[in-house]
Amino acid sequence: MYAIEVNSRLGEDVVALEWLRVWSKRLPLWLELQVLPDESGPANLYGNINGPPTRVRFFQGSIRQNALNTLKNVTDLSPHARPGEEIRQALPTGGLEDVFVLDVGQGAANALVSKSRKVRAYVDLGAGVLADASTWPSAMTGICLKDDPLVILTDWHYDHFHAANKFTTALNRTWIAPFQMIGAGPQIGHGEQHHPERHPDDLEWERHFEERGSRA
Repeated sequence: MYAIEVNSRLGEDVVALEWLRVWSKRLPLWLELQVLPDESGPANLYGNINGPPTRVRFFQGSIRQNALNTLKNVTDLSPHARPGEEIRQALPTGGLEDVFVLDVGQGAANALVSKSRKVRAYVDLGAGVLADASTWPSAMTGICLKDDPLVILTDWHYDHFHAANKFTTALNRTWIAPFQMIGAGPQIGHGEQHHPERHPDDLEWERHFEERGSRA
Protein backbone atom coordinates (compact mmCIF):
# COMPACT_ATOMS: atom_id res chain seq x y z
CA MET A 1 0.00 0.00 0.00
CA TYR A 2 1.31 3.42 -0.89
CA ALA A 3 0.47 6.99 -0.02
CA ILE A 4 0.27 9.07 -3.18
CA GLU A 5 1.24 12.71 -2.86
CA VAL A 6 0.86 15.00 -5.85
CA ASN A 7 2.21 18.49 -5.35
CA SER A 8 3.76 21.34 -7.26
CA ARG A 9 6.48 22.71 -5.03
CA LEU A 10 6.74 26.48 -5.45
CA GLY A 11 3.89 26.24 -7.96
CA GLU A 12 6.27 25.60 -10.87
CA ASP A 13 5.39 22.03 -11.90
CA VAL A 14 2.81 22.56 -14.65
CA VAL A 15 2.03 18.83 -15.03
CA ALA A 16 1.30 18.45 -11.31
CA LEU A 17 -0.83 21.59 -11.26
CA GLU A 18 -2.92 20.35 -14.20
CA TRP A 19 -3.33 16.90 -12.63
CA LEU A 20 -4.50 18.45 -9.36
CA ARG A 21 -6.91 20.74 -11.20
CA VAL A 22 -8.56 17.84 -13.04
CA TRP A 23 -8.43 15.03 -10.47
CA SER A 24 -8.22 16.45 -6.96
CA LYS A 25 -11.96 16.13 -6.29
CA ARG A 26 -12.67 13.09 -8.48
CA LEU A 27 -10.40 10.39 -7.10
CA PRO A 28 -11.79 7.53 -5.01
CA LEU A 29 -10.25 6.82 -1.62
CA TRP A 30 -8.43 3.72 -2.89
CA LEU A 31 -6.74 3.03 -6.22
CA GLU A 32 -4.96 0.02 -7.66
CA LEU A 33 -1.81 1.01 -9.52
CA GLN A 34 0.69 -0.80 -11.70
CA VAL A 35 4.08 0.71 -10.83
CA LEU A 36 7.05 0.40 -13.20
CA PRO A 37 10.64 1.63 -12.66
CA ASP A 38 11.43 4.47 -15.05
CA GLU A 39 14.29 6.93 -14.55
CA SER A 40 12.33 9.47 -16.60
CA GLY A 41 9.02 8.74 -14.88
CA PRO A 42 6.91 11.48 -13.28
CA ALA A 43 6.79 10.08 -9.73
CA ASN A 44 9.00 9.17 -6.79
CA LEU A 45 8.35 5.78 -5.14
CA TYR A 46 9.55 5.37 -1.55
CA GLY A 47 10.22 1.73 -0.65
CA ASN A 48 9.88 2.68 3.00
CA ILE A 49 9.09 5.79 4.96
CA ASN A 50 12.79 6.74 5.21
CA GLY A 51 13.49 6.58 1.46
CA PRO A 52 15.45 6.95 -0.73
CA PRO A 53 13.00 7.38 -3.62
CA THR A 54 13.04 5.55 -6.96
CA ARG A 55 11.73 7.24 -10.09
CA VAL A 56 8.70 5.43 -11.57
CA ARG A 57 5.72 5.64 -13.88
CA PHE A 58 2.36 4.09 -13.07
CA PHE A 59 -1.00 3.11 -14.51
CA GLN A 60 -4.35 3.04 -12.75
CA GLY A 61 -6.42 -0.15 -12.79
CA SER A 62 -9.72 -1.22 -11.27
CA ILE A 63 -9.54 -2.39 -7.67
CA ARG A 64 -11.02 -5.75 -6.67
CA GLN A 65 -13.82 -5.94 -4.12
CA ASN A 66 -11.95 -8.38 -1.87
CA ALA A 67 -9.05 -5.92 -1.77
CA LEU A 68 -11.45 -3.12 -0.82
CA ASN A 69 -12.89 -5.26 1.98
CA THR A 70 -9.40 -6.01 3.31
CA LEU A 71 -8.44 -2.33 3.26
CA LYS A 72 -11.63 -1.42 5.11
CA ASN A 73 -10.85 -3.94 7.85
CA VAL A 74 -7.22 -2.83 8.18
CA THR A 75 -8.14 0.84 8.58
CA ASP A 76 -11.13 0.38 10.91
CA LEU A 77 -10.22 1.49 14.42
CA SER A 78 -13.62 0.69 15.95
CA PRO A 79 -12.53 -2.60 17.62
CA HIS A 80 -9.68 -0.76 19.35
CA ALA A 81 -11.69 2.09 20.93
CA ARG A 82 -11.60 2.53 24.71
CA PRO A 83 -14.05 4.28 27.08
CA GLY A 84 -13.35 7.75 28.45
CA GLU A 85 -12.67 6.54 31.99
CA GLU A 86 -9.92 4.21 30.80
CA ILE A 87 -8.35 7.09 28.89
CA ARG A 88 -8.49 9.38 31.93
CA GLN A 89 -6.72 6.75 34.01
CA ALA A 90 -3.93 6.58 31.44
CA LEU A 91 -3.21 10.32 31.59
CA PRO A 92 -0.27 11.58 33.69
CA THR A 93 -1.01 12.37 37.32
CA GLY A 94 0.64 15.17 39.27
CA GLY A 95 1.72 18.57 38.03
CA LEU A 96 3.41 19.37 34.76
CA GLU A 97 5.94 22.17 34.91
CA ASP A 98 7.11 22.74 31.33
CA VAL A 99 6.31 22.07 27.71
CA PHE A 100 9.34 21.51 25.47
CA VAL A 101 8.78 21.99 21.75
CA LEU A 102 11.22 19.67 19.97
CA ASP A 103 12.92 20.52 16.69
CA VAL A 104 12.14 17.46 14.58
CA GLY A 105 12.14 19.20 11.20
CA GLN A 106 8.86 19.26 9.30
CA GLY A 107 6.85 17.55 12.02
CA ALA A 108 5.37 17.92 15.50
CA ALA A 109 6.71 16.71 18.85
CA ASN A 110 6.21 18.26 22.28
CA ALA A 111 7.38 16.94 25.65
CA LEU A 112 5.36 17.49 28.85
CA VAL A 113 7.84 17.68 31.73
CA SER A 114 7.22 17.50 35.48
CA LYS A 115 8.84 19.65 38.16
CA SER A 116 11.23 16.77 38.87
CA ARG A 117 12.40 17.06 35.21
CA LYS A 118 10.80 13.81 34.07
CA VAL A 119 9.17 13.52 30.66
CA ARG A 120 5.65 12.40 31.57
CA ALA A 121 4.13 12.51 28.09
CA TYR A 122 4.66 13.50 24.49
CA VAL A 123 2.01 15.32 22.50
CA ASP A 124 2.87 13.92 19.07
CA LEU A 125 6.17 12.24 18.34
CA GLY A 126 6.78 13.30 14.79
CA ALA A 127 9.65 13.83 12.39
CA GLY A 128 10.34 15.10 8.91
CA VAL A 129 9.45 12.32 6.48
CA LEU A 130 9.29 11.44 2.77
CA ALA A 131 9.98 14.62 0.76
CA ASP A 132 10.74 16.44 4.03
CA ALA A 133 13.03 13.76 5.49
CA SER A 134 16.04 16.05 5.07
CA THR A 135 14.56 18.47 7.62
CA TRP A 136 15.24 16.01 10.48
CA PRO A 137 18.12 17.55 12.50
CA SER A 138 21.29 15.45 12.38
CA ALA A 139 21.95 16.34 16.03
CA MET A 140 18.72 14.60 17.09
CA THR A 141 20.10 11.16 17.95
CA GLY A 142 17.44 10.05 20.44
CA ILE A 143 14.37 10.91 22.50
CA CYS A 144 13.90 10.56 26.25
CA LEU A 145 11.86 7.45 27.08
CA LYS A 146 13.42 6.37 30.38
CA ASP A 147 10.44 7.49 32.49
CA ASP A 148 7.94 5.56 30.34
CA PRO A 149 6.10 8.59 28.95
CA LEU A 150 2.61 8.40 27.48
CA VAL A 151 2.25 9.47 23.84
CA ILE A 152 -0.82 11.50 22.85
CA LEU A 153 -1.30 11.54 19.08
CA THR A 154 -3.27 14.52 17.76
CA ASP A 155 -3.72 13.10 14.26
CA TRP A 156 -2.55 10.20 12.12
CA HIS A 157 -0.43 12.10 9.63
CA TYR A 158 3.09 10.72 9.17
CA ASP A 159 4.94 13.74 10.53
CA HIS A 160 3.07 13.44 13.84
CA PHE A 161 4.40 9.96 14.71
CA HIS A 162 7.44 9.17 12.55
CA ALA A 163 10.01 9.69 15.34
CA ALA A 164 8.57 6.50 16.86
CA ASN A 165 9.63 4.68 13.69
CA LYS A 166 13.15 6.07 14.14
CA PHE A 167 13.32 5.13 17.84
CA THR A 168 11.15 2.04 17.89
CA THR A 169 11.09 1.48 21.66
CA ALA A 170 8.59 4.35 21.64
CA LEU A 171 6.12 1.98 19.96
CA ASN A 172 5.93 -0.02 23.20
CA ARG A 173 4.63 2.94 25.22
CA THR A 174 0.97 3.65 25.88
CA TRP A 175 -0.48 5.68 23.00
CA ILE A 176 -3.71 7.67 23.05
CA ALA A 177 -4.71 8.11 19.41
CA PRO A 178 -7.69 9.76 17.68
CA PHE A 179 -10.62 7.54 16.78
CA GLN A 180 -10.96 8.40 13.11
CA MET A 181 -10.87 6.89 9.66
CA ILE A 182 -7.31 6.41 8.47
CA GLY A 183 -6.29 6.07 4.85
CA ALA A 184 -3.49 4.72 2.73
CA GLY A 185 0.05 5.36 3.85
CA PRO A 186 2.55 4.70 6.62
CA GLN A 187 -0.05 5.27 9.31
CA ILE A 188 -1.52 1.88 8.38
CA GLY A 189 1.68 0.11 9.32
CA HIS A 190 1.79 2.13 12.51
CA GLY A 191 -1.75 1.12 13.38
CA GLU A 192 -0.99 -2.54 12.73
CA GLN A 193 1.99 -2.39 15.08
CA HIS A 194 -0.40 -1.14 17.74
CA HIS A 195 -2.93 -3.94 17.42
CA PRO A 196 -4.36 -4.44 20.94
CA GLU A 197 -3.44 -8.11 21.00
CA ARG A 198 0.18 -7.00 21.01
CA HIS A 199 -0.06 -3.52 22.54
CA PRO A 200 -3.11 -3.53 24.81
CA ASP A 201 -2.64 0.07 25.91
CA ASP A 202 -3.75 1.66 22.64
CA LEU A 203 -6.61 3.99 23.44
CA GLU A 204 -9.15 6.06 21.58
CA TRP A 205 -9.36 9.64 22.82
CA GLU A 206 -12.04 11.45 20.83
CA ARG A 207 -14.96 10.61 23.13
CA HIS A 208 -12.95 11.56 26.21
CA PHE A 209 -12.47 15.13 25.00
CA GLU A 210 -16.07 15.32 23.80
CA GLU A 211 -17.18 14.36 27.32
CA ARG A 212 -14.96 17.02 28.88
CA GLY A 213 -16.27 19.63 26.47
CA SER A 214 -19.90 18.77 27.25
CA ARG A 215 -19.28 19.40 30.97
CA ALA A 216 -17.51 22.73 30.46
